[in-house]
Amino acid sequence: MAERIEGGGSGPSEQALAAARWWAEKLGSKAPPDNGDRSPQGGMAKFLAVMVQQRTEVGADALARFESILAAKVDELLESGGGHASLSVDYDPDRTLSDAAREAGLDVGVWPWKSSVSVYMGGEVKARYGYGGEWVRIFPVDPPARTDAPEEQAKVGF
Repeated sequence: MAERIEGGGSGPSEQALAAARWWAEKLGSKAPPDNGDRSPQGGMAKFLAVMVQQRTEVGADALARFESILAAKVDELLESGGGHASLSVDYDPDRTLSDAAREAGLDVGVWPWKSSVSVYMGGEVKARYGYGGEWVRIFPVDPPARTDAPEEQAKVGF
């Protein structure tokens, strides 16, 4: 069973929520797609994708529905997939992302090209945005590193 949010019991796991939130934020931000193609043809593909993206309205209500539906689907994948779920977009979304968008009534237009999220039951969630993007842990989130030196702490009474 996936680790549930404190007091939630039947709600989505923290890992599923983190993955769904990441995708919803990317869809809502309309960040320019990146397929790694720096040729003139790649530039034209990006230009056309941005035009479609700018003409597509992604509403907050639909994004919230998408996030909720996707979180439930991620937990289903974790249960049936041996504790791991993967969500990805090459140029089009995988089936899980596509189904969640359709069920939420979300017309995306252009998905974040070459992007992926990996979810591990009871563990971490990693995401990669765009062509050649670095894998970044999005759950659990590490607390910010302390930048004050011990001598600075002594000045303020630590």
